[in-house]
Amino acid sequence: MLKGKGRQMDEESVWRSFKSEKNGKKTGTFLSIIAIKKCSRGVVYIMTMQEKFAEKIKSVCEKYKDKTFITYMKEDDSEENWTYKDFWKQTKERILAYKNSPIRKGNRILVMAPLSPYVYAAVTALAVFGAVSVIINPELPEEELDFFVRKSEIRGIVCDAEIYRNYAHKWEKEYPVFDIKTSGLFINRTYPWTPSEDRDLDVLTILYSSGTTSEPKGVMITYEAQMKSAELLLRAFGTNDIRYLLVFPMFHVSGFSTFFALFLGGAQIGLLENANSVRLMQGFQKYNPNKRQPDHQPGKDSNGKFFPGRGYILLNSFLKTDYRNGH
Repeated sequence: MLKGKGRQMDEESVWRSFKSEKNGKKTGTFLSIIAIKKCSRGVVYIMTMQEKFAEKIKSVCEKYKDKTFITYMKEDDSEENWTYKDFWKQTKERILAYKNSPIRKGNRILVMAPLSPYVYAAVTALAVFGAVSVIINPELPEEELDFFVRKSEIRGIVCDAEIYRNYAHKWEKEYPVFDIKTSGLFINRTYPWTPSEDRDLDVLTILYSSGTTSEPKGVMITYEAQMKSAELLLRAFGTNDIRYLLVFPMFHVSGFSTFFALFLGGAQIGLLENANSVRLMQGFQKYNPNKRQPDHQPGKDSNGKFFPGRGYILLNSFLKTDYRNGH
């Protein structure tokens, strides 16, 4: 059975098609194959990279369900803690909202919001659903945001209430606009296009270059590329028993790739609502980066790799920009 494609093939036909694809003689169906498993009566089960990615996300949330995943440190000095179970609940709510909307698998969805757990949940839900997140810096001038909306051929927008009031509301007659915090639509209406799947079924996200030397260019990151990136980063990190303070935004490839690597590895993440230099210092004090815990002695991680003693780590990825206030 070819899952999601509505047809069955015997094992010999599948392998013959897969080999032809690998030799460059075919395009299409088998580009995204990640696993071929023999089932009963000679029928095979074919899993795409997107399905494999979604399966991994669900299994990680189930495995570490009671573990704190995200600690969100707000400007008013309060904290919001999400376990992996909480994160999966938030993700499922958004998946359901996407399923009940006009967007379909492969559609490109613009994501604009400051760094928060809700951005992570929205982008993760789009990945599990099978849509393509196009993540944009929300502090760009309006004309630049207009450029990305038109260039990206989107079918929806995800943003917070402030960005909706200040910018995204002007697009609500053309596209569904989702509230990133509640997962619901700001306004439910019909749109001047027919819902349909797009061709980007292998693409996880599109991130744009800065455009400092020419027009910004979109870079497609596939599910396969992100899985490989996560594997390499996890080898470098060595263990998931460390808490990481992340400050790179999701619209930057380092912020995007590092988040999914730590997520798929079952790590703990600290986030700052406002990542300027003052808040970063407060984050140091509150989250205790690089402080070795007395009960965390040298040893080996689950893969048998030696580590010198577990503690808190700050990823060296701080940008000299306040992405919420434009400083």
